[in-house]
Amino acid sequence: MVRRFVILQKWWMFLLLPLFAQQVTIPNLSLRIKNRTERIKLRFQTTKNLSCNTDLTIFELHTALFVIKHTSPDPDEITYSMLQHLSEHSLLNILYMFNRIWKEHVLPDCWKRAFIIPIPKPGVRILFPWVPSHVGITRNELADKSTKSATEFLTLSIVYADVRSAVNQWCHSQWQEKWNMETNNKIHVIKPVLSQWVIKLNRRCDVMLTRLRIGQTRLTHRHLLFAESPPTCSHCGGMLTLRHILTDCVALNRHRLRYFRSSSFNLSFLLGEIPHFNISMYLKGIGVFHDI
Repeated sequence: MVRRFVILQKWWMFLLLPLFAQQVTIPNLSLRIKNRTERIKLRFQTTKNLSCNTDLTIFELHTALFVIKHTSPDPDEITYSMLQHLSEHSLLNILYMFNRIWKEHVLPDCWKRAFIIPIPKPGVRILFPWVPSHVGITRNELADKSTKSATEFLTLSIVYADVRSAVNQWCHSQWQEKWNMETNNKIHVIKPVLSQWVIKLNRRCDVMLTRLRIGQTRLTHRHLLFAESPPTCSHCGGMLTLRHILTDCVALNRHRLRYFRSSSFNLSFLLGEIPHFNISMYLKGIGVFHDI
């Protein structure tokens, strides 16, 4: 029991150290014996089956969480209240983590950092003296000078690959800013964020999606080549456009319900970054697939 107390007391950086430390008591042990015991160098490897070498149990974890006092969180912003409301499965994962650290003797680096905020008590004055530290020590002065030199302007040449990457990012951001203002552009609804389209394995599918996205197909623009009148919808008599065929024509609602499970959506739903998997079937169902 004494050895387990010493080990737990020296693991002060553990997140839940106060939880388990409160479960250890030393009845009838004088301060002199306690101090002498704490100076003993710890040996994790032993052939004796001591209680301090056994794994922490879920009962100890539950007990510690029940009696713990609420304190300020560490840099990870995890409070004891959060731990108290974890599920049994999550607590078992935490217990497994602590037992693994107990056996492997390796502490996470994030557990070695903490917030230290001095809070003066009433009537107590806290004085922070200035310590010269490196002042007057030749080698340390040279080290400080070398460190400060890193903040000076460098005249070294810049690698072309680094410049190219920075220029590409700047050009893309400028392009995106201008594209954000094109809210009246019909393609802006389909692709509000500039990026490369996902290429399909089927070229016929890629060609069809590209024509649908830009809104120019043989069905809707063939009349310009032959100097004919604009075509009209054979179902309702309205002006024939891709938006009309895909979203607006009321006479095609039953086909939309069949293939898209809805009759109210926008072009981004059908032709966006991930096009609807039934778009081809819908065009075949209304008889215009081969005219795209």
